[in-house]
Amino acid sequence: FQESIKHVESKIVVELTIQPDGSVSDCIIISSELKHARLESRLISKIKSFSFASRSVPVLKVTYPIDFLPS
Repeated sequence: FQESIKHVESKIVVELTIQPDGSVSDCIIISSELKHARLESRLISKIKSFSFASRSVPVLKVTYPIDFLPS
């Protein structure tokens, strides 16, 4: 599995829902060139564990591109 990841060159775009406490309450894939459901699922799980700084703001939705380049 790790060997196949080293040679990936593609892009995924995700939409994050960030709560005022900095936690990610949702993450969905907007588009993906990965064509690898297991990797996409693992990325979503990892992104949901992110913690941003707490802010006195409403819930924030952001779209973020992630580019994968070969190592």
